[in-house]
Amino acid sequence: MLRSEVARAAGQESPLAERPRAEVAPQVETPTAAPVFVLDIAREALRAAESGVPRFSHRRSPRTYTQHQLFALLAIRRFLGWDFRAVASLAERSPSLRAAIGLGRAPHYSTLCYAERRLLKDGPAASLLDEVVALARLRTARPTASGAAGAD
Repeated sequence: MLRSEVARAAGQESPLAERPRAEVAPQVETPTAAPVFVLDIAREALRAAESGVPRFSHRRSPRTYTQHQLFALLAIRRFLGWDFRAVASLAERSPSLRAAIGLGRAPHYSTLCYAERRLLKDGPAASLLDEVVALARLRTARPTASGAAGAD
């Protein structure tokens, strides 16, 4: 017999019987398919990174992901305001996003964290990321009610 069964038979409450469960923080629900505007941002960031960021950080780097691919995911992260885990989850669940930037498999969230630390300490890559995100925000901006109605 288990201790809990013995305790129940004896009329005693087991110390392991009813423990309160810890509160779990809600996670960002990521879609299974990336929206079209996210794919557009990824492609634009990939093109920008190819012109301004070295392909790999070092000649002996593992070559699993290029800095261009990681840069594109970081641009999505900055645009959507998500954390690293949510972006990694989006990349994992969205084959269209992985195909758009040429990823075979999605990177671990820590890979994105280290890539951001490495890429953004360099001035040109940081300013390039800001430009890509600003351009994406301009392109995806929706007209306001006053702008849609027109001036009288």
